Amino acid sequence: MVDRSRKNVIVPMESVDIEYTTLKGAAEVIASLIARYGEAANIDYYEPPYDDRRYLYVFAPRPETDAEMKNRIKDEERMEAAIAVRDRQEFERLSKLFGKSE
Repeated sequence: MVDRSRKNVIVPMESVDIEYTTLKGAAEVIASLIARYGEAANIDYYEPPYDDRRYLYVFAPRPETDAEMKNRIKDEERMEAAIAVRDRQEFERLSKLFGKSE
């Protein structure tokens, strides 16, 4: 079923440099990140396009834009239609195989 409600997307916000710092310094950096991005944000690796290195980044949720929502719904509708076609073909194949009709 296509979900037409607005979703949150997780996006990279900024890099985090806490290597070679004290735990207290890292805690201060993290506290400031929580103040900026909220408690739902997280830290994970990010690999920018066309770059062969990984960086620690803050990722935070934000609501989908109208364009992102429209594209997601279109993709979900396309997938749902493809699944319906596949299921119908499978049903017809099995009906022929086992001699059952609709």
